[in-house]
Amino acid sequence: MNHVRCILLCLILLAACSPEVDNTKQDDSRGDDEVIFSDDGYEVYKENSCISCHGDRLQGASGPPLLDIDLTADEIETIIVNGVGFMPPQKLDDEDRTALVEWLSER
Repeated sequence: MNHVRCILLCLILLAACSPEVDNTKQDDSRGDDEVIFSDDGYEVYKENSCISCHGDRLQGASGPPLLDIDLTADEIETIIVNGVGFMPPQKLDDEDRTALVEWLSER
């Protein structure tokens, strides 16, 4: 019984001594998130399941992050149309593809 109390006490002390984690939202130097994540390009991104691989905030998941990518709009469009690596080609109409390309190239 004393061993159990000792272990519990040690766990409580370890928890109390662990570094504090800041779970608040990090500052986004790009400005108000409502502007970034509320336009037509983001809607296309969301509706076509890009979020599942690239994350809801372009942070990456099973696919690479899409923030600060060093690609031209033409290069982004080529990747969307033809796919690359494990990413298959995306079947988007011209209007949606243009909105997505413009939106991604502004990130």
